[in-house]
Amino acid sequence: YVDRTRGIVLNPFIEYIRSALLILVKDFSYQSIFQYLRSGLADFLPEEVDRLENYIIRTGIRGRKRWNRMFVGRMEQAEEVKALEEINILRERLLEQLAPLLALGKEEPVQNYVRSLYDFLITSKSAEKLTKYEAMFTQQNEPAKAKEYAQIYRLVMELLDQMIALLPEERMSLREFADILDAGFGEIEVGTIPQNVDRILVGDMQRTRLKETKVLFFLGV
Repeated sequence: YVDRTRGIVLNPFIEYIRSALLILVKDFSYQSIFQYLRSGLADFLPEEVDRLENYIIRTGIRGRKRWNRMFVGRMEQAEEVKALEEINILRERLLEQLAPLLALGKEEPVQNYVRSLYDFLITSKSAEKLTKYEAMFTQQNEPAKAKEYAQIYRLVMELLDQMIALLPEERMSLREFADILDAGFGEIEVGTIPQNVDRILVGDMQRTRLKETKVLFFLGV
């Protein structure tokens, strides 16, 4: 067992939050939208994402105004009409998911950004999804990942609470808020505890607590 803390910036939940904000910051760019849809937490099936992606690549659609309007095209056959209807359903689902964030203006107090982000996470049932991931990794006997998913929602909520406590009335752009949030994500680390009594434990002098040790090796003394 290697006793160490791990950063969370590569966790799909963090990617989900960052990409949702980037959609607004980058005005519905192709990259930000499909980064969000492929995060694993956006409630879109892989085949639905592929279908929507193929359409966007083919038509070159980008920009919030264009996404707010129904997608149209030259339709000559019934299959094409049905396919476009399905694409528009996916478009509407995306906009519905992002609704709490789309209500934000160009410049808002920090507390408005935090509350909108909180509403977004509650509406999308993020906590329940992370609990399912935790259960899945527990079942797969991956305790480190299970522990990460068990902690990450609480840690993100604590970060949002800190932002409201420190900068409640500070007005800034969404890009500035996203940058501050990114910096906060970079500071968050999660740790795990050993799962077995019989083990070889590798750790450091600052973090590791040793109990019932039979043999102890100091490395690098």
